[in-house]
Amino acid sequence: MGDPPLEEDPARITERFRIAAEVTSDLIYEWEVATDDLEWFGDVDAALGYTLETIPRTIAGWVALIHPEDVPLLGDAVEHHRTSTEPISYLYRVRHADGTWRWWEDHGMPVLGKGGLPVRWIGTCRDITDAKIAEEVLRQSEARMEMVMRAARLGTWEWDVRCGRARINDRLAEILGYAPGELSLDGKAWFAMIHPDDVEEVRRVQKEHFRGGPPPEQIQYRLRSKTGEWVWVLESGRVTARDEEGKPLIAAGAILDVSERIRAHEKQERLQAQIQQAQKTESLGILAGGVAHDFNNMLTGMLGGAELALMDLGDDASVREHLEHVRATAQQASELCRQLLAYSGKGRFVVQAVDISRLVEDMRHLLEVSVSKNANLRFEAGRDLPPVEADASQLRQIVLNLVINASEALEGHGGTISIATGKMECDERHLAAVWHEEQLPPGEFAWLEVSDTGTGMDADTRTRIFDPFFSTKFAGRGLGLAATLGIVRGHGGAIKVCSEPGQGSTFKILLPAGTRSAAAVMPTSGGEGSGWRGSGTVLLVDDEQAVRQVGTRMLERLGYTVLAARDGREGVDTFALHADDIDLVLLDMTMPRLSGEEAFQEIRRMSSEVRVVLMSGYNEQDAVRRFSGQGLAGFIQKPLSMDLLREKLRAEAERV
Repeated sequence: MGDPPLEEDPARITERFRIAAEVTSDLIYEWEVATDDLEWFGDVDAALGYTLETIPRTIAGWVALIHPEDVPLLGDAVEHHRTSTEPISYLYRVRHADGTWRWWEDHGMPVLGKGGLPVRWIGTCRDITDAKIAEEVLRQSEARMEMVMRAARLGTWEWDVRCGRARINDRLAEILGYAPGELSLDGKAWFAMIHPDDVEEVRRVQKEHFRGGPPPEQIQYRLRSKTGEWVWVLESGRVTARDEEGKPLIAAGAILDVSERIRAHEKQERLQAQIQQAQKTESLGILAGGVAHDFNNMLTGMLGGAELALMDLGDDASVREHLEHVRATAQQASELCRQLLAYSGKGRFVVQAVDISRLVEDMRHLLEVSVSKNANLRFEAGRDLPPVEADASQLRQIVLNLVINASEALEGHGGTISIATGKMECDERHLAAVWHEEQLPPGEFAWLEVSDTGTGMDADTRTRIFDPFFSTKFAGRGLGLAATLGIVRGHGGAIKVCSEPGQGSTFKILLPAGTRSAAAVMPTSGGEGSGWRGSGTVLLVDDEQAVRQVGTRMLERLGYTVLAARDGREGVDTFALHADDIDLVLLDMTMPRLSGEEAFQEIRRMSSEVRVVLMSGYNEQDAVRRFSGQGLAGFIQKPLSMDLLREKLRAEAERV
């Protein structure tokens, strides 16, 4: 502002002030430092409601009109400016003649005397109350807007397109994981935070609007947060100012964090897909289980008839080879039934506490000879795994199915198949991303993982791999993975599949931890007591004629007298007539008129001592569950074979 003016003739100065006051709305003042006199020029009545005669004529009188909260600011300055040569600039409140407070802006300049000290101060005062009110209204409006934005959890931004700088509110910084004021942005930095898959679409929308197109209603994309995680946002923005040529000057908008909404939607889609898969699986499972049950009854006639015929033939009979083939084929068909039952979730036959690490280790040699010669098998068995309550033979089938599947995925080329086991705690979020029949409770799980470096699968293949009879191979029944899923479902577990084309595949089986100590899972050997014979009377109740015929002949070969009944009602009536003679009842589960369960209850009412052994094409756990605590003597799995029937009856006889 230059050096302060030197002292002039006071009369000439006063005249100039009067002339200046006539052409400005500001008040002009002159303060004589030595006498403390204060002279005013201008319309003080319009400004403060005073006249030139009533307005204070000393600094002390003027300070008396200033708001008490502002007095310390100006009071100290009065003494300071007696010797200061620096210009002054103050903002304070003055009491109007009507008692209201008015905001004043005060600017002053010292006039220096010959000694270099101020002899007087000359300045202007301006009423800025209206501007202060507008400023306060704007501040309150902005505060209310910020409150609304925070209540709506909206982040806001304003972008000066000319310089590229962007201003954001605290909520937007919070959405992205930053503290208020920590995130400084320009257009380039903002686009660097957008997910690579979303950048092109965001740029397209922005360019169309900047070129004069309508503003986008909303656009959804991902932003990288401070922690590196991707945050889904929903943005609405527009250009708020353009230059004369229509080029954007200022753009502004609001952003809403929709990550939770997206995650909830994805979870809902996963649940819907799982429900649809479960419904499809359940329908096919019921069909598969029913087919397997009926087929097992037919196989009893085939397998039993072949065995009985072989027993009647001599060693040199020419038809022995054909009968052996019939028996082998029937046994293979029985294994297919087991796979169908496994798919239906009814494949657990002998449940015990199993250590899956030991189970895999015991299978090492079998797995090594089952895979391609070019495959490299790697075993990574976890230690101290919790036992799982499972059918060991079914778990072996899972391992074998997955390893063979992995070997075929290598397509004869070199590659690695890894088999690993371990344990983990699974929460609800983790379990939401796996295949399972029902909602699994969080907790401890033992896991089995088989991965390969093969061809991998696309999304369409991944959605169909568990469908029965679906196969990517030229030959094969396509029941391996379908049976695997059924076994996992039957054990209350879950399965997770990760695969991409050219990136291999990983199948991870989760089985809930059991409470019993792990038992040995070595296969049991049969064939003991092959010459054993029994005695007594057996009531055979089954609605399938083939089962009754073959079962009767088998029982007679084992030394029993047989009474046969073709359904539950006839079985109860037959027992009522011969109750004193019958030593054992072989009872089918599914029959017309009276089911096995209903027939059992009526027979036990007539005799609580008679031994009843249940027969079924389903597995033991499902069949026997309805008879819990009712004294059922035992269970025989169909199809019946001579060895199986002999072993069960011998065990029953030894318990008597």
